[in-house]
Amino acid sequence: MIRTIAYFKDGIHPDPGNVQKGVCDALFYDDQKVLGKKTRKGDDKYTGGSFPPPRYDKENPRVVVIIEDYVPKRRKKDGEEQEEKEKEKGRREERARGTAKKKRAQAPRKAKRRTEKS
Repeated sequence: MIRTIAYFKDGIHPDPGNVQKGVCDALFYDDQKVLGKKTRKGDDKYTGGSFPPPRYDKENPRVVVIIEDYVPKRRKKDGEEQEEKEKEKGRREERARGTAKKKRAQAPRKAKRRTEKS
């Protein structure tokens, strides 16, 4: 994810979206050399990002670029979600059984009355 924050000198400036596009183009200009495989020049198709409305700084116009690594969570395949729910249910039942056993073991035992047979 590439975020750009552009600080312009005055009210006459390019669109902040175009500034971000220029940054992406510069970063991904010739990735054939980096990746070692055939790619199109400027292959920044899968980059995302944001840019706020223009900001102004007469003394120090600049562009701040923030690059964040974003890895989406893996999508679960068919049936994986159901299996996971069943496993969790089994774990909960195991814990419940273990808790019940502990309670029975800790409970004081009542003395059984013995009656004499006549």
